[in-house]
Amino acid sequence: MYTSRILSAIQAAQLLTLAAPSYATPLAHVFPRQSVEDICSVDYSDPAAVWQNTGAASFLEKFLAENGPDDWVANMDQKTTAGGTQGHSNLNCVDLLASNCRYPTVQCQFYTPPELFHIRNAIATAHSIFVGLHEGLQSSTIENILKIDQIVADFGPPDEPNPFSILAGIFGILWAVTGANPIAGAITGIASSAFGLASLSPSDPGPGGELKAQLAQHFTDANAQLEAMTRKIFGGEGLGGSDSILTPDLILSLSTPLAGGAAALLQTLVAPGYETITDFFKDGKFLRDGGLDETVRQTIIGSGLAIRQRLAMTALSKDHLIFAHVGVKDQAECEQYGQSGRFLLNQCFSIWKVSTLSHINSDMLGKFDDGKSGYDLRLEDLYLNAFDCWANYPLEDSHEMGTEDAHIEGATRPYPKCFFNMVVVSVNV
Repeated sequence: MYTSRILSAIQAAQLLTLAAPSYATPLAHVFPRQSVEDICSVDYSDPAAVWQNTGAASFLEKFLAENGPDDWVANMDQKTTAGGTQGHSNLNCVDLLASNCRYPTVQCQFYTPPELFHIRNAIATAHSIFVGLHEGLQSSTIENILKIDQIVADFGPPDEPNPFSILAGIFGILWAVTGANPIAGAITGIASSAFGLASLSPSDPGPGGELKAQLAQHFTDANAQLEAMTRKIFGGEGLGGSDSILTPDLILSLSTPLAGGAAALLQTLVAPGYETITDFFKDGKFLRDGGLDETVRQTIIGSGLAIRQRLAMTALSKDHLIFAHVGVKDQAECEQYGQSGRFLLNQCFSIWKVSTLSHINSDMLGKFDDGKSGYDLRLEDLYLNAFDCWANYPLEDSHEMGTEDAHIEGATRPYPKCFFNMVVVSVNV
């Protein structure tokens, strides 16, 4: 069935292929009604307003409509620098591995037109996100964050049924909960899209197919997608090359592991024409005064921690479950049910080992929030998320991870529905 869907998508792509449009040159540089001083004196506290009011959005759209998307960043630089007399631009924002996509090196008032200064700022910021993610999501770096071998030693091997959806979902969830921060949302949206695209046709990790090898290969595939996305956004090249199966219909199949915002970005990335580029930069989300290296790094670390927590609890759930003791009155009484006892929702939650019907090993329990172990997991968050999953979705055959923050009252971190899908059993005391 999956093969037939891919073939149908390829046939649809062939039917939708259009002849390359012709573009007029040169571009007529028309200053907007605002003065140069007005355009250049803005700050980026309201990036959406700056993007529209300075004329940056309309200039970018006009340039792409008249000149086309092919290597448009260098083309724009060549056509606007020194009144269009510059013979060649050394800007290279297309090649992620050997790029020169710098921030503006002269002040705003010296750009012709001045709104181009803001476009160049947005370009450099967006490109720095791609570079930072590409460097931070190398399989060797991620292994240092996830520490799969330590998870196996602490809790046993995690039999994660679909690690690919977990990776895409983590970044998609972060997109949803960072919506108030355009930059953070952009970072997580790009990363989620890369993992989502990679999950369409994951590479074979080789003999054995162990989880660590699967994850390493998937990070490699995601990095390849980041390179392809860079070529499309900054160079106008088709995402995935001439053999791409990434049609809009096929992209819809990614809606499950991605949060809404990331799925929308994915739709943008496979749209035909220069609108892909204008939509990507819309609302001025990339307007920033400086680099984002630390922001990208912290995003990767935070995402890695969430993945590590999920894998650890997946491993633990193979021989452990959560008891919800109904009738317990307070935390003091709850502590009678073991060191893991927590009084929440007028119940006492605790973790027990199934094979021996005994309380979870204290050494194992101590690793949850032990700084040296690197899980940083609060029992309260585990209990609330698992109970919400089993109490509110009892008829589902498989408690699959959701794509949005579950918004569970009392939770200290934004976990999605069924992120911790340990079995919860209610017991009357």
